[in-house]
Amino acid sequence: MQNFAAWKYESLPLHSFLEASGAAVAIMLSLTIFIIHQGKLELNYQYYASFGLICMGVFDAFHSTVMVGDTFVWLHALSVFFGGIFFNLVWLSEYSISRKRYFIFPITLFFISVFIAIISILYPQILPQMLTKDGEFTNMANLLNVFGGSMFILSSFYCIRTYLSEQNADSLLFAGHTMLLGTSGVLFFFSSIWDMQWWFWHFLRFFAYLIAFYFMLRSFYNSVLDLDITNKKFLYQNRELNESGKLLLEYKKAIFEGSIISASDLNGRITYVNEEFEKISGYNKDELIGKGHNILRHPQTPKSTFKDLWETIQSKRTWKGLIKNINKEGKSFCTKTTVIPITDSNNNIIEYLALREDVTELVNSQEELKKNFYTDRLTNLSNRYKLFEDLKNTQNANIAILNIDNFKHINDFYGDSFGDKVLIKISSKLLDISYKLRYNIYRNHADEFSIVSFLDDEDNNTFIKHIKEILLNIQNSALKVDEEELSINFSAGISLGFFDLQFADIALKEAKKFKKDFIVYSHEMTSYEDYKNNLIWVKRIKDALVNDRVVVVFQPILNNKTNTIDKYESLVRIIDEDDKVVSPYHFLDIAKQSKLYPQITKRVFEKVFKHINFTNKSISVNITAEDILNKSTKEFIINQLQELNNKQNVIFELVESEGIESFDDVKLFIDEIKTFGCKIAIDDFGTGYSNFEYLLKLEADIIKIDGSLIKNIDTDINNYNVVESIVSFAKKNNIKIVAEFVSSQKIQDKIILLDIEYSQGYLISEPKFWEEL
Repeated sequence: MQNFAAWKYESLPLHSFLEASGAAVAIMLSLTIFIIHQGKLELNYQYYASFGLICMGVFDAFHSTVMVGDTFVWLHALSVFFGGIFFNLVWLSEYSISRKRYFIFPITLFFISVFIAIISILYPQILPQMLTKDGEFTNMANLLNVFGGSMFILSSFYCIRTYLSEQNADSLLFAGHTMLLGTSGVLFFFSSIWDMQWWFWHFLRFFAYLIAFYFMLRSFYNSVLDLDITNKKFLYQNRELNESGKLLLEYKKAIFEGSIISASDLNGRITYVNEEFEKISGYNKDELIGKGHNILRHPQTPKSTFKDLWETIQSKRTWKGLIKNINKEGKSFCTKTTVIPITDSNNNIIEYLALREDVTELVNSQEELKKNFYTDRLTNLSNRYKLFEDLKNTQNANIAILNIDNFKHINDFYGDSFGDKVLIKISSKLLDISYKLRYNIYRNHADEFSIVSFLDDEDNNTFIKHIKEILLNIQNSALKVDEEELSINFSAGISLGFFDLQFADIALKEAKKFKKDFIVYSHEMTSYEDYKNNLIWVKRIKDALVNDRVVVVFQPILNNKTNTIDKYESLVRIIDEDDKVVSPYHFLDIAKQSKLYPQITKRVFEKVFKHINFTNKSISVNITAEDILNKSTKEFIINQLQELNNKQNVIFELVESEGIESFDDVKLFIDEIKTFGCKIAIDDFGTGYSNFEYLLKLEADIIKIDGSLIKNIDTDINNYNVVESIVSFAKKNNIKIVAEFVSSQKIQDKIILLDIEYSQGYLISEPKFWEEL
């Protein structure tokens, strides 16, 4: 046994063969790794390992050429030491680098290693002692080898972990390679030159390089296989490209046959029309070629529409909009129109192509929507919404609000059905009288009516006189309903020269308070208590802003397709001194009057954006034209948006979208936020004079149908039909729909029947603080 332990075999050629072979494999393997992975340009574990292979290849190559001595052992120790360190870099994170650095790092390392090896051979006197006089390894030699070997073993654990998580065979090969190299480095400590242990760890290193050689051959084979697959894919894609060209021609044919298309020269003269254009216009091709498109111009289409169209397309941009036309027979038709400037290779416009979609039916549905929305269902009079709309378009009006005295007693005694008949009779009588006087009449709600004079040639005293006569006429004549004769009395409030209903309403309250037939509003009627209340609320709002009591609640929005919550609407609230949650109904108008509204808007966006950073759900936040046109508010929102992570989850819910005076500024803002991936929703669609043209201009992603249409959809067929027309339009234009005010399962069943994508309301959930969701 002692003889076996003392066995030594001195063979420098065999040793040189083993080391030189390993060095060649190490250099070739590092080159293989660089070539294969150069497309990724990232520092990954194989890239780091290649650094170690370069050092080992260079130092082992020079080591194989020198005689036994300090330099002999030193070069081997450097190979193990630096190889182990660089292999252990695999634990660092992966990140991308430039192509220049990708190649500079390994080339620089190669030349540094060569330089160190040459200096070590030329100047052996500067090297630390690596062999004792007895031919044993010094502590320095052992330390370098054992440390490098330990690093190899540590890096093998990373490769094993990678294999277990990714099941990647390359990682398993690297694990075996590094484990053998690490073991040989540690076994160095137990060996002497030429003894059995010394040859054992040399053969371990050789086997490690054989594994590396196998890895290299395998990588080359896979690369050749990938190249063959790539060539086959290229041939396949080339065939697909030819087929796509044919398919593109079919698409072009489908578009030209399915759309209403015309082309025109730079002066707007028609050069081409398809059959669909001939059908809808009533003209044949010969009648249209060479003519201007104004042959179809409807007198109701404003000149500003065409001015905007020409300015847009002449600046080489696509124009989209709704145009009302008139055909050869004089019948109107509406088209959703897209005009595209066609340019040549020098980007010069050579013609204009117009694609149209017939939306006449949808526009007619919109007109029906307006009519239904502005009409009181019971009496067929114009309703409160129409009153607000008419007052919005005037600067001067005389208003009288009439309220039936003790109408509740009629309902209680005779029943609601009888009460409705009374209202219908009174409405008819008021309409007859008002028509003769050229006044407008509206049913505000329940038993309250408004009579409004927009006449410029009528003075205030005449209006008051006529209202007196109307009141006396009704009071002095019995109203007969179902064989019952009733005596009806009114209280009235009159405002003169105002265009706001609140002044007539104040006068009405005064008339009821003092039991007068009517009272004419004067400024003295605005009570001290109102002013005091406003001042109190201004202070409360300021305190809430200072003490961070302006808060946000969130109402879930149900996805009807997946039956999950994937959206929320954010709503502002104030927490008062008693920790009660206060609705914006109580403070928002006063905030606007006191110029505190922009601060509230900024606070809301700030809080909502914080939540968006930590959720994958979409959150909508209300915004008005007033917010957008306020420079400070707009800049604040954009700056906050730029710093936001999940920008794509922001939905800007535009309220009061109709009648925007600075529409271009609002559209520019919308275009800007859409570059961040945000979406636009139109709130309360179906109120005011909401129309489809606004949706097209604003490029809305979502329509939120107003609760006034949804809340009775299960019982009111008119509401159902109106909503159905909105849904039809939205589906054709790829606009998603949210039904608001869904308060019962019956309503939700109708929403599902109409194939509306989202539902929002108390059936789903009331608004809650984020922590309660």
